[in-house]
Amino acid sequence: HTTVIVPQLGAPGVDAHRVRELTGFKVRFGPVYSRDIGAYCENACKKTASMHKAGFSLIERLVLIPMELVPALKMYLPVALGLLVLSGLRPEGILFREAWENAGVYVLCGLGAVVTGACLVPLLLPVVPFRSFALKGLLVGIVFGSVPAYFLGDAPLNGIYHQASALLLFPLVSSFLALQFTGTTPFTGQSGVKKELRYALPLYIAGGAAS
Repeated sequence: HTTVIVPQLGAPGVDAHRVRELTGFKVRFGPVYSRDIGAYCENACKKTASMHKAGFSLIERLVLIPMELVPALKMYLPVALGLLVLSGLRPEGILFREAWENAGVYVLCGLGAVVTGACLVPLLLPVVPFRSFALKGLLVGIVFGSVPAYFLGDAPLNGIYHQASALLLFPLVSSFLALQFTGTTPFTGQSGVKKELRYALPLYIAGGAAS
């Protein structure tokens, strides 16, 4: 045969004319999903309307969550442990009760921000306002990542500075993780991601420095 069928979503990375020129093979951009290739070939390599569509269902988003969650937790755990150790460090050793009283809320809020950005945003993707993933993560992070901090334990984020720091930092963590999810979706484009990064990265840097 002299025909190669490639996925429809691979079109931006395939120069069909160049392939034909170098190899003699004709490139056909087939259906989005491999399960439709049989029907596509039986239909004389003609795509039906459904073969053009790329879905992104709840199950498909759920399957992708570990790709974002596991690396995020690998970064979070050493930071959380270090914060607890520093908060409980005393001349007589590490006092675990004081460590938890001083830093427990931050640790829980940090975990909330990670779970929010890596899990909740993908799951709630169709219902969260805004097209921007960074804004989606920021909004969900404010609701689920920081507000509960005021209701945790007997030593809440006391003081205006600590409260402002939490409200600034943790939603930004959620926003950053949500932005990472753009690479796993079938509908985000390179230009859109670059546009988000242009305003999101300075915001992350400034927010991290301020908090």
